[in-house]
Amino acid sequence: MIGQDAIVRARLAGIRVDRIDVILSAERPDALAQQYSIDDSHGPLVADCWVLDSDAVDTLDFRFCQGAAVQVLADDMVRGSLVFDRLMAFRPARASLVTPGMVVVNADDQETTWEL
Repeated sequence: MIGQDAIVRARLAGIRVDRIDVILSAERPDALAQQYSIDDSHGPLVADCWVLDSDAVDTLDFRFCQGAAVQVLADDMVRGSLVFDRLMAFRPARASLVTPGMVVVNADDQETTWEL
């Protein structure tokens, strides 16, 4: 996983991160994407982290997402669902899974699914 250290530093410094985007990716993000992984240039502060295909889902540590709004962006619904389920164990305030064929939103322990 790439980008979580910057998010942890921001949150420990008292910076309010409005949303964390967890991006599932086959490739490492380029250096520029990593440098600007926390961006407030378009309004709310959004932080990115990347879960690579080589990352073992059951070992991902999403403690940095606890109490935050999180969006999992995945091209593959199966892997996206695995990462989303792992994320939910760390109690984000709200979470959504966005794939090309489906959107799942979990808020207040209520899950809603829309097929696209």
